[in-house]
Amino acid sequence: MISPAFIGKIAILAETYHGEKRVSITPQIAERLIKSGLKVYVEFNAGIAAGFSNEDYIANGLK
Repeated sequence: MISPAFIGKIAILAETYHGEKRVSITPQIAERLIKSGLKVYVEFNAGIAAGFSNEDYIANGLK
């Protein structure tokens, strides 16, 4: 478990490199981070190329 005192916020940003389809954090992992006490934010459409919709992230507790 990551200590919230060590890291308070995590941002998931959209990849800008041409042809890159990966996303740094999946909705399921983001949910686990939130449950550990961290604040996780996702950029609009950050996971689209990797097959994760904005709704997938929202359903797992992201803003």
